[in-house]
Amino acid sequence: MTFYSFLNKFYYQKRSIPELSDGIGAFLPILTLISQSSIVINVLLIVFTQKKPYKYIIGEDKSNISKILLFYGIAVIIEHSIILLKVLLSEII
Repeated sequence: MTFYSFLNKFYYQKRSIPELSDGIGAFLPILTLISQSSIVINVLLIVFTQKKPYKYIIGEDKSNISKILLFYGIAVIIEHSIILLKVLLSEII
């Protein structure tokens, strides 16, 4: 290998010239999906990692299944309201 072929190798393997783009392109729906799924996951983590999640709503009586379902229903309502707030803010901005 000569010195010229060594330099020639670097000439043809250089980085491309950066170009401006119009926007984020195809990654916008992917980032939107990640953002919305992170809301769902964070609400589920908050709900399911509490030691006694339904103690604050139904008290110590765990026999009433409708009150337990009410608690998880409230968690779903909170999650949907956060997603709605995010969508509304993204439309305004």
